[in-house]
Amino acid sequence: MADLDELGELRERGLGRILALSDGVFAFAITLLVLDLVVPAFGPNQDITALPSLLADKWDSFFNYFLSFSMIAVWWNTHHHYFEYVRGYDGRLKALNLLILLTITLIPFCTKLLDTWSSLRFPSLSSPFAVALYAFNEGAVGTFLALTWRHVTKDHRFIDNRLNQQTIDRMRITSIIPPIMFYLSIPLAYLGAPIAWISWYAIFPIAYTLRRRYSK
Repeated sequence: MADLDELGELRERGLGRILALSDGVFAFAITLLVLDLVVPAFGPNQDITALPSLLADKWDSFFNYFLSFSMIAVWWNTHHHYFEYVRGYDGRLKALNLLILLTITLIPFCTKLLDTWSSLRFPSLSSPFAVALYAFNEGAVGTFLALTWRHVTKDHRFIDNRLNQQTIDRMRITSIIPPIMFYLSIPLAYLGAPIAWISWYAIFPIAYTLRRRYSK
């Protein structure tokens, strides 16, 4: 009996380390986003009253920052919500979690790529590939999260037995909506960067509506 208690304590400690690493990576990714925002320089002949207009000229950078911050927040909240029910783990779960973190750490890079190679003000000068790569990476985050939920809930492998099948199925359905929409936006990037951007922001109301519908 003591051996079982010790084993349970070790597994709980191991799960705690997985969550601690995950929270640290999410926090670090959010921090990196703000470091890429450039403060306008004050030149020798610069009018001191020009600061508001200089900041306004960078509105698309702030737009990208807000988008990426919001998505990292959504992914973290989803990850946190899933692991509230997790009661164990195996090598595959650790691997899936590392893949989630891999794609999360790429979000600041993809955001910087978006800032440098695309512009909402000048869509004709935007690189469709930069927009598509951002969408692909965000879709990959959602895919690995959905696979994680599928893995831990299969046959109630690593989740609380009190969680009913209806809730499990609802969360499975809603987990695939964001990645699907990001993947669908990849061809839209070649039609025009603003179209892809609009489709990304549409994820929030659509996902919210579906959650409300399937929670009834």
